[in-house]
Amino acid sequence: MPDPSYRPRWETWLDNIVFAIGRLELQRSGYGHARGLMRVFWLVERVLARLANLQQVRPDAVMRYQIATLHTDDLPLSDGRWVRRGQRVMVLHWNNGTIARSAASLPDTHAMTWYLIRTSIRDFRDAAALVQAGKIPADVQAVWAETIIYKALPRLGFSIRPAPRTLRTPFARLFQLTMVAIYGRDGLARLEGAHQRHLELGEAWMGMDEFLRRYGSRPEKGGAGQAKAKTGE
Repeated sequence: MPDPSYRPRWETWLDNIVFAIGRLELQRSGYGHARGLMRVFWLVERVLARLANLQQVRPDAVMRYQIATLHTDDLPLSDGRWVRRGQRVMVLHWNNGTIARSAASLPDTHAMTWYLIRTSIRDFRDAAALVQAGKIPADVQAVWAETIIYKALPRLGFSIRPAPRTLRTPFARLFQLTMVAIYGRDGLARLEGAHQRHLELGEAWMGMDEFLRRYGSRPEKGGAGQAKAKTGE
């Protein structure tokens, strides 16, 4: 098994080339503005979002979601069960437009961080309400995300691990780095030097029963089982 934390030299070169070309523009990317080469990644994001049919729990959410099959290795859950490759999960995606607008209105990175945490918790509660209302398919086994900030998510109850090393991994990581450059506060400056190098691609997940225990409505009893009964699936 390849070491998931290992990143070959060519991947670092690829990152550096992309961001070096991105710096050739006189105007900087950031706050939702894509300059130079970043426009290509902005367009790719639009295409991928349309293909994935991403949904929002509300208009100002920082998270969007899709229902899809798990394409990575099996996920161990806290209760000893497993979510197997090919089973359905709720895949979380950042709502980059909301993040860019918030970054422009908040005074500093510290305020932005706490805004993201608070709003993510609200998003999770709204997502749990959808499950409990029977608006999410009953066979969805877990909430799952692939992100370069996965190490911050255990504080919200998620299990984490580095993303498995595949041919796709370096390009998925690079794509997410470009999203930071396009939608973040500091554009490409955020990705200089050591800070960029330590941002690795990883996975975060939580079994649906645990997700409902943490973020579901307290009066609702029976957890995912009751939600499944409501859907009739």
